[in-house]
Order: sequence, then C-alpha cells, then structure tokens
Amino acid sequence: MKNLVILGSHPRTRSDVDFNDPNLEIWAFNEVLVHEGFCKRADAIFQMHPKAIWNSPLNSSDLDAADWLKAGNTPTIWMLEEFPEVPKCKKYPFDEIRESLLKNFTVDSAKNRKDFYGSSVAYSTALGIYLGYKKIDWYGVELEQEAEYRYQVPSACFWAGIAIGRGVDFTAHTYMFDKPLYGIESFVTIDKKCFSDNIAALGPQCDEAQKAYEEAKAKALEAFERYKTIDSAQADVEKTAIDQATKSQAFGLLDGARQENERYLHLAMAMEQASGAYVFSRHQFERDSNAILKKREETILDWSQAGGMCRSLLTQIGPKYDANRRKLIKALRRAIDEYTRLSTIVGMFSGGAQADHELREKIPM
Repeated sequence: MKNLVILGSHPRTRSDVDFNDPNLEIWAFNEVLVHEGFCKRADAIFQMHPKAIWNSPLNSSDLDAADWLKAGNTPTIWMLEEFPEVPKCKKYPFDEIRESLLKNFTVDSAKNRKDFYGSSVAYSTALGIYLGYKKIDWYGVELEQEAEYRYQVPSACFWAGIAIGRGVDFTAHTYMFDKPLYGIESFVTIDKKCFSDNIAALGPQCDEAQKAYEEAKAKALEAFERYKTIDSAQADVEKTAIDQATKSQAFGLLDGARQENERYLHLAMAMEQASGAYVFSRHQFERDSNAILKKREETILDWSQAGGMCRSLLTQIGPKYDANRRKLIKALRRAIDEYTRLSTIVGMFSGGAQADHELREKIPM
C-alpha cells in the first residue's frame, strides 16, 4: 500500500510534498484542484460540506466548484452522503469507522456521540487509519486561525493519537504540536519592573484625567444651578453632563489599567515572599480579561439605563417653576450622578481588560 499524504493549504509546508513520487497517495480538500496552484495532483478530495454550501452559485471559495464536482473529471470525492449529480462521489463511512476504530470508546454525554470530526483533517485522518495506511503524513496543516484553533484542532489531534496508537508511522509536518508543556512551559515570569513601570507611567496620566474630570464636574454643577431658575440652561446641563461622564470614563480607563498592574505587582510580590519566586499562567491574563469584560457588559446595561433615565427626566421638566419641577430637578441630579459613577466603572473595566491584553502580549511564545 502507498504512503498517505494529507495535504492542507497552509503555505508553511504544503510545497514540501513530492508530487512526482509514485508511492504517495495524496488527499486534499474542497476546491484545491480548481484554483490552488500548489496542489499538482490529488487522488482523493474531501468535500465535507452540506449541499447547500458546495452547490451554491455564490460559493465563497470558488464559483466553479459545483460545476467541477458534477463534471466527473475528478478524483474520488468523499462527501457526507452520495449525491447522484457528483459522479465520483463516495459517502463517508461513519458507521464503519465507528465500529472498527472506536469500539472501546464510550462517551457518556447528552448526545453519547463518538463521531469526533471538527475538520476535514480529522475526517481524512480517520479514513486513512480505517483503510489501513501504514504511513500517514500531514503537510500544510496548521489550523492556526482563531476559529480553527478553538474548534478544529482537538479532533485533528484526537485522530492523530488514534493513528499513533494503532501503530501508524505518523509524521506531522506542522507547528500544531509546538504548544507549551503544562507545568513546565505553561507558567511564565514577567519582570516586576514591567508592572511598576506601567504604574509609574499611568500615575501622572490618571492625575491629569482626574483634574480634567473635576473641571468638567464644576462646569456641570454650574450649569445645573442655572437650570434651577433659567429654563434655557437645559442645553448646557445636557452638554456639560455628557462631558462630565466622558471625562469620568477617561479617568476610569487609566485608573483601571493602573489598578490591574498594581494587582499583578502585589500578587507577584506575595508569591515571591512566600516561595522565593513568582510565575503566572499563560492563560491568566486572558482569563482575567474575560472576567473583567463580563463585569463590564453587566455594568453597561445599568449605565445605558441610567443614561436613558437622564434623557427621560430632561423631557419631563417643564418651564413652570413649581414643586414638581424642583422634584424632577433633584431626580435629574441623582440620575446624572449615577450615570457619571457608572461611566467611571465602565472605563475602569475597559482599562483593566486592556491592561491584561497588553501584558499577555509580552509573554514569549
């Protein structure tokens, strides 16, 4: 039996295949033979999309793909089911692979499903094992785009493990497995000076932002006092209130970043004092950022409602100077204060998340 090459489209290694080697069986994906010049030949193609995708006249990959599949001048086309209009089509053997390769595998879950196919790489690798290839090589397979990384990589690695476990001579010409080793490379040290430098730089910026906020607040209060007796001051109240909230959010953005750096600095110092060293998980900054962003989204809802309350009260206050007007003006003052407070918090969460992102970028891969 020939050696099997599973050929993806990533440029890093896709051109390393010897297409002239008669001992190679080459499997590729989708419309690669139609419009990709790097694939000189293929003995099988995997088109594992629903008919609505591959038969669409607006196929985003190639407008001629459907015509090519139907013309019959193709290698074997592995598909989800047999389509009579595709002459070289073969239905993917889900049941046979499950029975042959996964007899001892039980999944206790809602779906109880063993079929683990997150990509064409997984489909083709599983089929190669099932058909008995003794040597399988991956070329042009990286799965490094964000959507692919989260969704497609696990199943591809699963079938690579099945291949190795069944004695297949498996070679992955890819950087996919160059991931940090948990417990050895999954923790990193960021120089404490990075945190302290950030804190030192953010300090004066926070002071300037706070000063700008205090000035905006003073103007807002002046406008509000005028509004108590001068109805035409409403436009100034609205304008200065928005400026005050904007300045408070700008201060919050910087202060949130400063507080996040201070938190990490204190954490590092505490670890160092207890153990003589400090480390951070590679995922900690992303995890902390996500947690902060979740709180930010929750706060944004309250913030938007507070802004809506301010606008509603502004429309209710009429020109008549009576007890009802005084009552509404007091309510407006409280609503503006709440909107400003929440503006600061939204800014702080945004600044904290941004600080986590910038720190994560400093981690060497």
